[in-house]
Amino acid sequence: MADFSRLPGPNADLWDWQLVAACRGVDSSLFFHPEGERGAARSAREAAAKEVCMRCPVRAECATHALAVREPYGVWGGLTEDEREAMMGRSRHRAAPDRDDDERERERERDRERRRYERYADVEDAEADEAVADADGDPHGRHDDYDPYDGEPDLDMDPDRDGEPLHIY
Repeated sequence: MADFSRLPGPNADLWDWQLVAACRGVDSSLFFHPEGERGAARSAREAAAKEVCMRCPVRAECATHALAVREPYGVWGGLTEDEREAMMGRSRHRAAPDRDDDERERERERDRERRRYERYADVEDAEADEAVADADGDPHGRHDDYDPYDGEPDLDMDPDRDGEPLHIY
């Protein structure tokens, strides 16, 4: 399906080229294939459509429009669906090295950061801390000097004699 968001607005000047197109008044089935059409029948229909396009005074505008909106169906400006797809694919492949270059640069930056970390991380201290943690029965060293209730108020667990609820001091 065509991406209509890429179409220009309702400004008639942008569409005037269609008024002088050689395909005006020609049956659209010449330019758009019926479902399931293949092989020789499709090639013959596309060749006939291209003949109309070759004598069209606005062929370039038509092809430019079809490529700009990535028109997926029909013959436009003498270009078939497959020809336009190949042209758009080439333009996508031209952009791919930029994405590959960006990805390679991100990978290099990650490597630099990793090396920087390894250079400054004191591996011997980490191993010593781990040995102490293992000796204390805390294999991960997570509970050294940790009190989850530190800083919280104490609760009076005995209710008052008159049946009042518990008090926080």
